Amino acid sequence: MSEPKRFYILDTRTIVGNCGLWWRPDGSGYTTELSEAGLYSEEYARSRRDTDLAVPEEIAKASTVTHVRVDTLRSKLHDAGIRWPKAGR
Repeated sequence: MSEPKRFYILDTRTIVGNCGLWWRPDGSGYTTELSEAGLYSEEYARSRRDTDLAVPEEIAKASTVTHVRVDTLRSKLHDAGIRWPKAGR
């Protein structure tokens, strides 16, 4: 017997840049990071607002890309003694 499918819930009312806004676990807010989003049963995910979309886990994961956050990068480079160059004039 196969495991039941799991779904992320996408709030289609808001797009952040070009990123979706996903429900966090237990409906505790929203995130643009799929790794921070909650996974829900199909029944629960499909019973939310008309503007929420139940997205199968495998489809959402197949649509992810990896980005590097420059604010985090600068901090870690600073901690490693690497200086961020000043902007050219």
